[in-house]
Order: sequence, then structure tokens, then C-alpha cells
Amino acid sequence: VATEYHWGPEAFLGATARKAGLAPDAWREPGTEVFSFQADVFGDE
Repeated sequence: VATEYHWGPEAFLGATARKAGLAPDAWREPGTEVFSFQADVFGDE
């Protein structure tokens, strides 16, 4: 979704926080750690 809507890092983190039921700026709180991952998506089309 983030790439489809061309979200920047802050928009992505805000949306992720909201999806988790947190305030959009919860990721800015001291002590918060942000991790990333990469996935290869494949399947039949």
C-alpha cells in the first residue's frame, strides 16, 4: 500500500501506528525501535 500511494517514511509510520491502534505519532516516542524487513512476493497470475 505504501508504494502504491507513494507514502514517505513518516506517512508510512503514522499509518502503521494507527493500524496498531496507536496515535499516529506514537513511533516518535523515546525508546521506540523501528525495524524493517524485505519480502519477495510471487504467485500465479
